[in-house]
Amino acid sequence: MARREYYLVDPADIHYRYSGKKKEASTLILRQQEHRHLSRVLRHRPGDEVQVTDGRGSMYTCVIEDIRRDESVLRITSVVLEAGEPRFLELTLAQAIPRENRFDWVLEKGTEIGLRAFIPMLCARGDVTPREQKQKRWHRVLTSAVKQCGRSRVPQVYAPASFEQVIAESTAFDLLWIAHLPLPEKAETAARRQPSFPAVDDVRSGLLLVGPESGFTEQEVSMAQQAGFTFLDLGPRRLRSETAGIIAAAVLLEQFGELAGTPQSG
Repeated sequence: MARREYYLVDPADIHYRYSGKKKEASTLILRQQEHRHLSRVLRHRPGDEVQVTDGRGSMYTCVIEDIRRDESVLRITSVVLEAGEPRFLELTLAQAIPRENRFDWVLEKGTEIGLRAFIPMLCARGDVTPREQKQKRWHRVLTSAVKQCGRSRVPQVYAPASFEQVIAESTAFDLLWIAHLPLPEKAETAARRQPSFPAVDDVRSGLLLVGPESGFTEQEVSMAQQAGFTFLDLGPRRLRSETAGIIAAAVLLEQFGELAGTPQSG
């Protein structure tokens, strides 16, 4: 089975028509890298059908009408809203920034499994402070991952924030988790095999905290506990920070039916 290719269009290059009072997307134009990939790398021709997303929630099925020197013109035949996007849990991962370019891997794999947003988190035991130009690099990683996995929205990557800032903003989320061992006394925990989550009727927002390889400090753990975070146990093996982030996120997304099937309930 041939691999399906997806393209990303600038929303400004989508043209609309009006049928009475109804506004419908009719054509779009691919430029620069997307045009080159379509015309020169994959050598598509007029009449070929391709999938294009605007990165804002719309996935278009298109037929190529014209391939010009600097652009490709596509006719839109249908649109699906929120294709490949979370149905029950919109999960944000606040990840302690790992060394080297390992955060790129977190962004790529997190996008593939369905994370909605990422917060590069600065923790007391972390020793990585990203440079300003990292933000542009991270956005490129996200857009590439979206095209690879066929999502219709590009996840958001926020500016780096301290652990204290993340805790302060956690009140905006419906559900809160932190991956940490050992468990503090009287900590609320989430069981992996027999989840106690309530039945899900509407999409919920969730925040997951994952610390550096040396772990969270006692003060950070106490702050999370006081803020109402549920503690997540990832098992007896020591994991790299970036591995823990993706595994913890996948566990939660699976329990909410985002990876397959329907949400589990207690």
